[in-house]
Amino acid sequence: PTFDAVVELVDRERLVVHEDTAAAVDALLRGRPPAGTPVGGDAEPAAEPFEQAPPALPGTDRPLRIYPYALSRDTVERVLRDLRLEARTVGRPEQADLVVALRARADDPRLRRMLAELDLPLYVARRNTSAQIRRLLSDVFRLARGVDDDELGEALREAEEAVARVREAGSPVALAPRPASVRRLQHRVVARHRLVAESAGSGAARHLVVYPG
Repeated sequence: PTFDAVVELVDRERLVVHEDTAAAVDALLRGRPPAGTPVGGDAEPAAEPFEQAPPALPGTDRPLRIYPYALSRDTVERVLRDLRLEARTVGRPEQADLVVALRARADDPRLRRMLAELDLPLYVARRNTSAQIRRLLSDVFRLARGVDDDELGEALREAEEAVARVREAGSPVALAPRPASVRRLQHRVVARHRLVAESAGSGAARHLVVYPG
């Protein structure tokens, strides 16, 4: 074939990339849909790791440091606060543990040189919006999808209130049952305050108990 790869335009927002042109043509000639990689629409992930696996999250003594490239730093900071993530933005890539950027800018030569020189992982968002950045950071921190924002906010507030009660009374406080992904976030809230949290119960009744440090 003339071209090694083919890009199929499905609609205005979705593409399918066929990296093996010959295999795609053979599949069509046999009456089968060719395999390909969907891009855009609902099939596209909000965040894509480039070249490296997600970084290990640092301990409570040092939050993860994020350098936004072609993304609003204020928006990233706001989402970090909303999700109560152990992370902060930095003004220089040399200070960062990872870089987040717009997908459209992922191939910028300056960005690629910076990533190579500093050995940093890159994650990309489709758009410079709070919703897309929230999804991106959820992927970076391995937060589960499908958790309602109101439920998540309530769970994190509950953890903060439990920390205050434990410090005041010096006795354990049990939280309401939550999904595993939400309990992980509650764990981080408790750890940030240098207290101890352990899971208790089973199945739908599994929950965290916060103990004095």
